[in-house]
Amino acid sequence: MKEIENIIFDLGGVILNIDYTRTIEKLSEFCQQDISSHYTQNAQIEIIDQFEKGEISAQDFLMALNQRLKQNLTMEQFSSAWNSMLLDLPTEHLNILKELQKDYRLYLLSNTNQIHYQAFEHIAPQDFNQYFKHAYYSHLMGMRKPEVEIYQYVIQEQKLVAHKTLFIDDTEKNILAAQKAGLKAQFWKQNQGLEKIYPLLR
Repeated sequence: MKEIENIIFDLGGVILNIDYTRTIEKLSEFCQQDISSHYTQNAQIEIIDQFEKGEISAQDFLMALNQRLKQNLTMEQFSSAWNSMLLDLPTEHLNILKELQKDYRLYLLSNTNQIHYQAFEHIAPQDFNQYFKHAYYSHLMGMRKPEVEIYQYVIQEQKLVAHKTLFIDDTEKNILAAQKAGLKAQFWKQNQGLEKIYPLLR
């Protein structure tokens, strides 16, 4: 009996190539101030957490961000900066997912938000979610990583055996939380190429 039966993938930095610094740099340029203390890969202000859990709309999020930064960014300016971190979805990654489907049940678990989700729909093929048994997006769930509850929800809803499920993510705190939920969790060096998954499955 094989040890791993299920794989839960993060999206950004694992399947989709991203670069957080592009958004930080572009927002800093628009605001004429360094905004890195408000948003990084590993830490962010509370309103971003709320946005990623779908608790506030894009318009309310922008309004709150403008108040915090003492700015008057338009939605067009903000969306341009916010989405600049989204790079490309290599065809090879899709081919690897298709190959993995033959031997494993695949799932997606992504922290995202309304603006990124809509932009990603223009990057990904229309059938992207069909590469997975189920694709989970934080803003549609009302939960986000690294809350342990989000992993427990996926495990319970999909009836997964946690120790036979590999979770891959490019953020360390998400890995630690997944381990608390009983998953086999592997830190992923951002944008390293999905082919690096094969040694983990041997």
